[in-house]
Amino acid sequence: IPDRLFYPNVTEPSFIPKINNIYFDKDIKLTKIASHAFHNVSSFNEIQLPSTVDRIEEFAFYNTNIKEIVLPQSLTYIGNDAFEFSTLEHVKFNNNLAYIGDRAFAYTNLAAVDLSMTKISVISDECFANTYNLSKIKLPNNLLTIGERAFRCSNIEPLIIPDTVQTIYDNAFYFNTAL
Repeated sequence: IPDRLFYPNVTEPSFIPKINNIYFDKDIKLTKIASHAFHNVSSFNEIQLPSTVDRIEEFAFYNTNIKEIVLPQSLTYIGNDAFEFSTLEHVKFNNNLAYIGDRAFAYTNLAAVDLSMTKISVISDECFANTYNLSKIKLPNNLLTIGERAFRCSNIEPLIIPDTVQTIYDNAFYFNTAL
C-alpha cells in the first residue's frame, strides 16, 4: 500500500474518503502499510491485515476509528505515530514484533497491553503516552529500555518490570497515580 494512499489531496485538503470496510484477498502478497496510508480515514473501524505484512510505517493508521487489530505473525516493525489518536481498544501483539516507534499507540483507548511474547527490547519514547484507560501491561522478559514518557498519563496497576531492564528514562511513568 503506497504512501498517503487515502491521505487528503493537496488541492482539496478537506476531502477525506469514506471507506466502510477494508478486505484483502487471501492470496495478496502485501508486505508493508506505507506511511500515512490511512491517515485521518475515520469511516472504517475494522481491518484484518494480510499474513504477509511485516511493516507498518509512520502515521499509517493515525487518527482512525479502528477499535481492534490482530497483528500478523510476519509483522516485525511498527513506525512512529502509527496508531496515534486512533480509537484503538485492543491489539493482539505477535511474538515476532521487534520494534514499536515513538508515540505509536499514544492517545489511544487501549485498556490492556501484552508485550510479553514479543522481541521488543526498547519501549520507545511516548509509545503508550496518554492512554488514560491503560491499566494492565505485561512487559517482555528481554526488555532493556523504557523510554521517556513511555507510559505517561496511564492508569497502570500493578507493574512488574523485568530484571533485564537497564534504563528507565525520565518521566516514563509520569502521572500514573494508580502505581
